[in-house]
Amino acid sequence: MKPAYIIKKPSVKDGRRTFQFLKRTPDAQSACGYRYAKVKDERIDALNKAYAEAPDKLSEVTKQAEALRAALYAEAKHDRGEGEAVFHSDNLKLLDKFWKKYVLTKRPHIDANTAFCEYRRAVEALGQLPLLTAPIPEMQRQIGRNLRGNSQRRVILRLRTILRFFKREEDAKLLVLDHEDEPKVAYLSRADYLLMRSRVKKHEHRVVLDCLVYMGMRTGELFASKKEDLIGQTLLVRWQISRNLEQRGTKNRKTRKTYVFDEGLTALTEWYALSEAAKTKLRNRQWSVVVKSACRRSFPIGGKDNPPENRDKWLCAHDLRHCFAIWLLEENISLHNVARCIGDSVSVCEKHYTGFILTDDAMDKMVSSIKGNSARAAS
Repeated sequence: MKPAYIIKKPSVKDGRRTFQFLKRTPDAQSACGYRYAKVKDERIDALNKAYAEAPDKLSEVTKQAEALRAALYAEAKHDRGEGEAVFHSDNLKLLDKFWKKYVLTKRPHIDANTAFCEYRRAVEALGQLPLLTAPIPEMQRQIGRNLRGNSQRRVILRLRTILRFFKREEDAKLLVLDHEDEPKVAYLSRADYLLMRSRVKKHEHRVVLDCLVYMGMRTGELFASKKEDLIGQTLLVRWQISRNLEQRGTKNRKTRKTYVFDEGLTALTEWYALSEAAKTKLRNRQWSVVVKSACRRSFPIGGKDNPPENRDKWLCAHDLRHCFAIWLLEENISLHNVARCIGDSVSVCEKHYTGFILTDDAMDKMVSSIKGNSARAAS
């Protein structure tokens, strides 16, 4: 039995003065096979307020209650992953207007198909809320119901852009993430990475992962890298390759230099030796799946010897950039230089990596470095 919503209308006989919505869900322990729970929703409060102001219009408010019940049922169905997304039809028309007049003219450097899909997901995340008139608290609640973490962040950022386009600048500032806490950085120590790497079966897959982790590159940047970009132990990162094999600028559209660990030099040599056909075949791999599968085999959970904290070590491919940045910080490299190597702003790096700057190991290396410099200066 799937969840159902039941409406209890105001009743003089029962002494009930408001509309009540009950959610019926299966319950094997109950004698009747299901249980009831009272639904709390701002829309129900608004419905009861409207009825209190006009009790003589019970029939009209009842129709609104039936429409709300249908909306609640559709939202619950969407939350279970059934059927198609529920959204306001006018929002898609507004999305087309935004896309034609803003994105294609103001931001020609981005991949058009990817960008349109991102903006469409953001608009569909509003459900049945009208884009131009819906209050920000309702938008916030609708988005927070189904999205968390990076998914919610991407939707919020794109909705802010759309709201500003339609002259809702102040509302765009009010639309924020539900959780603005410090981000939790997923990374592996050098020893943990070597253990994870040993669980990757194919040698060419290990080569790709070594290139990513020992240079802090994004996957598309690695596939656009050329042999002439390597100068000593420095690599120029100038381009990236999209999944449809289009070459475009880096994420911030700037060329940067990144440091290459010794292990990365070996991996790059093997990478450049691969044929273009082999690289194209590797480009179609889902690298986050490769990394996470190896992490799960290396750091299982369950049992006395496998603590649940091991789940924090289940990385995706992008998290290898975190490993690179933190390993540099552990070598007492400044946060400013780390930001330059990975192609992020200093503010973004401060948000992610401040807690890794003065670790015990980094402090010991810094003390040794200062003492060494003092000794050389004295001599």
